[in-house]
Amino acid sequence: MAFVFYDTETTGTNWQFDQILQFAAIKTDHDLHIVDEFQLQSRLLPHVVPSPEAMKVNGLKPSHLTDPSLPSHYQMMQSINSRLRGWGRSMFMGFNNLGLDENILRAAFYKTLHRPYLTVMDGNSRTDLLKLARAAHLLAPGALRLNTGDYGAPVFKLGDLARANGYNNLNAHNARADLDATLHVARILMNEAPAVWNDFMRFAQKSAVLQHIHDEQIFGLAEFYKGKAYTWLVTRIGISVRDRNIHYAFDLQFDPAEFAALSDEELVERLATLPRPVKKLKVNGCPVLFAVEDAPAGTEARALDDAELELRVRRLRDDPGLTARLVAARDASLPIYPPSPHVEQQIFDAFTADNDVAVLEQFHAAPWEKRYAILSALQDGRLCFLGEELIYLESPGALSTERRAFHAVRHRNRVLGLEAPCPWLTLPAAIELADSMIALAGPGDLAHLQSHRAHLVGWRDSLASVAA
Repeated sequence: MAFVFYDTETTGTNWQFDQILQFAAIKTDHDLHIVDEFQLQSRLLPHVVPSPEAMKVNGLKPSHLTDPSLPSHYQMMQSINSRLRGWGRSMFMGFNNLGLDENILRAAFYKTLHRPYLTVMDGNSRTDLLKLARAAHLLAPGALRLNTGDYGAPVFKLGDLARANGYNNLNAHNARADLDATLHVARILMNEAPAVWNDFMRFAQKSAVLQHIHDEQIFGLAEFYKGKAYTWLVTRIGISVRDRNIHYAFDLQFDPAEFAALSDEELVERLATLPRPVKKLKVNGCPVLFAVEDAPAGTEARALDDAELELRVRRLRDDPGLTARLVAARDASLPIYPPSPHVEQQIFDAFTADNDVAVLEQFHAAPWEKRYAILSALQDGRLCFLGEELIYLESPGALSTERRAFHAVRHRNRVLGLEAPCPWLTLPAAIELADSMIALAGPGDLAHLQSHRAHLVGWRDSLASVAA
């Protein structure tokens, strides 16, 4: 299988409302030799306020954000979609890509009426090199050289990790340059921790995860919180009724008999208390799984002999009523998200119907003056709204005066923060943030932050003058 390494630079970390400004991707063969690559940029959308924090990190100037020679966001996403689909079946990977890049790429595809699940459809799969590096440190100590932080904990930032392992050509927070560092670390992991690498490639496939947790009576599970690794020996007990990608596993350091006598209310309370006896395992989230014999020191259930572990598993298997109650109690702790009025937050409300997929292909192929009429054939109201917004952004003359005015007012109100609540960054909030950063800025950042503040203030004032 080919690999696709990718990275983004964005206006911020709110993946539902921020946008991609730079995108870079490298395709390699199975042995991580580069066979193709591309990088793209886009100008700022008129309803997205860039975070001063993000601009400090990526170093982009205000003049770059508004450069009319750059492609629009829609044009960039069309090119990304075409290039990635043209590369064929691949394993998608980045450094902490499951934390931001994957989500903001998916959201960008959704908002530009492309199929959002490109990285997991048509035989594609995905994994995360940061997660892989942490797993290698845990399960194959010595495979990576690591710097330590102020409190002695290993540092897993890309720049530190790459430099510690011999990479000295780092231009951090440039999408293409970050990929060279990412690929360098990937090659080390493939060569120095092959067993961990192979397991990660395997468990990037949802089907492989499902087969493993069903076939193995006891298996190891690892998770990472705030840089610290936690490991357990577990057995699968069921699946969430609210999310079919969430399975539950019982931590065998606990005796199931302790929970049988608890009431349903007591069970909910106990399962919400740390350490949680029932672990959440996302089968489509590249879980870190390992064999029982590879359990690291500190895995509590390692202190139990095989007979006791098997006895605890048998108690769960022989008491389906208890396992059902454990699953229901753990399900009760999952957050409930009310329906959102914002189309950006409706991405997971439904999958795109096959009929709508065909209509969207017509939409992308048609001249702009004909696209509005095509939208009427869509069954999904979310896609109708997003399609109309795309027309407004790319060819506003193809809309009626009334619809142009609607989108103009909507965008103005959005960036000024006149809608309530505002789950996105507004101009007033960004200016306030810039002020606080400028007050603490060193000489190297001061001028850059001041230029962004001036851009934000000028933008705010221009909108105010139009309204007046």
